[in-house]
Amino acid sequence: MKIRRIPALLCAVAFFASALWFTFNRTAAQTGEAFTIEQVLSSPFPSDLIAAPPNSLNAERIAWVFDAEGKRNLWVADGPDFKARQLTQFNEDTGQEITAPVFTHDGKWIVFVRGGEANSAGEVPNPTSDPAGASQAIYAVSVADGRVIKLGDGDSPLPSPTDQRVVFNKDSQIHMVEIVDGSEPHQLFAARGSNFTPQWSPDGKQLAFNSSRNDHSFIGIYDFEKQTIHYIAPSVDRDSTLRWSLDGKKIAFIRQFARGNQPRNNAQEQADPWTIWVADAATGKAKEVWRSGKELNDSLPRIAGENVLQWAADERLVFASETDGWMRLYSLPANGGEVKALTPTACEWETMTFTPDKRTIVYSSNCGDIDRRHLWMASIDGNVQTREIGKGVGIEWNPLVMASGKRLAYFASDAASP
Repeated sequence: MKIRRIPALLCAVAFFASALWFTFNRTAAQTGEAFTIEQVLSSPFPSDLIAAPPNSLNAERIAWVFDAEGKRNLWVADGPDFKARQLTQFNEDTGQEITAPVFTHDGKWIVFVRGGEANSAGEVPNPTSDPAGASQAIYAVSVADGRVIKLGDGDSPLPSPTDQRVVFNKDSQIHMVEIVDGSEPHQLFAARGSNFTPQWSPDGKQLAFNSSRNDHSFIGIYDFEKQTIHYIAPSVDRDSTLRWSLDGKKIAFIRQFARGNQPRNNAQEQADPWTIWVADAATGKAKEVWRSGKELNDSLPRIAGENVLQWAADERLVFASETDGWMRLYSLPANGGEVKALTPTACEWETMTFTPDKRTIVYSSNCGDIDRRHLWMASIDGNVQTREIGKGVGIEWNPLVMASGKRLAYFASDAASP
């Protein structure tokens, strides 16, 4: 976190606290009851808003994680009426998180993780001291009837774009299981290093992944039919954040320069320059298409998460950078060329999504309103002026364009509404 972000974070915390105080004191005044800490701790909060993919049964199906009084569950709603219903039935406050929800290709199931990450001793969080212990495991829940199936221990599940296979991470290796009765999870392949962050090719016939070898890392591709692995432009550098092109013929990835045996001083911020490469998925031949500067602001913006690099339509890449001191989104041709700024300076974007055709981004930011977050739209080619989608007195975030392309879902709150 950069120093300039701390005041913004403190303002956000203060705003949230004052909103809770206002809401609960108004309720107390109406009911004659005292304001309590329990009311604050029981405040409901949604997260992880997701939408069904384009080829699903309902192109206007959305789901999200909802934490109410510490009871974390998945909820779902279908268009056109969007009547929300609780899907899972974890009705005790066990302190177990629900994360990484994702729809299967047909929208019939939601795969998710329940349980927190293990600490350095391999212990999974167990805040209620349950004698049975706790685990971090992957589950699938049927959207039709709420039936829950445990798929196996692990994290970061990713369903296939074509069938019921699910790949996930376990013990620094990639495993696979199917959402069918009798399917047993198994390690997909044996390879050197720590292998993780699998990404399906659009046709489901290949799986790209990141392979870490301590001081360097590769991008690998596993072919299901040939049962072979080949690596993309392997070097002594650190490759990560792989992204398939929309037609599955190319892969974009981030390359950071090798550090050698020089230890990194974690007590002092150091510049961490990076480059974007694009490779032919079949041959592995790759070339650099963009290079950052060498100053501290040019460092890889890890806070951008998975949206630090994405493949958009018309052979363009969308990426994040803080080169001018602000978190902004940019785009460039996949073969290299002129970089176009998609978001303005003197403000920052926080969450973003694409329209189904991948030609427009919708993002939340504090642009034009330093006290709140609102939603904006921008064309990926940078030729259409950025425009705001409405503007209220509250905050809006986590936008999501549904597969139908007709509706936009997002989270919102204000001083009176959590």
